[in-house]
Amino acid sequence: MMKEDSKVKWGNLIGYVIVPFTIALQEDPLSYVLEAKAVMDRKKLSFEAITTYVVSKFILKIFGVKAAAAVTHKLVSNTTMAFSNVVGPQEEISLYGHPLAYIAPTFYGLPYEKYS
Repeated sequence: MMKEDSKVKWGNLIGYVIVPFTIALQEDPLSYVLEAKAVMDRKKLSFEAITTYVVSKFILKIFGVKAAAAVTHKLVSNTTMAFSNVVGPQEEISLYGHPLAYIAPTFYGLPYEKYS
């Protein structure tokens, strides 16, 4: 646990990086992988994740929880697959008595539905 007088921020800051994937047969799969890596390298150096965090925080503060939930729902409903790089707990953890080596939060196949 953190000390009470610590100046370190508590919690995770969540931003999004949206990467379009082309799902098709490729003539040269290696060039497809190299192109995807180049796109991700550019995205890592951009301010996309920071900007989405700041905009999400702004929407939450100005328009409230319902608007933030609507934006998040719209983003998640139109996402085919997602990965997280949030670091897991440092302590040993278990699930129903079985020790876990790591946690890799992902999701895929969400329904495409309209927010109401």
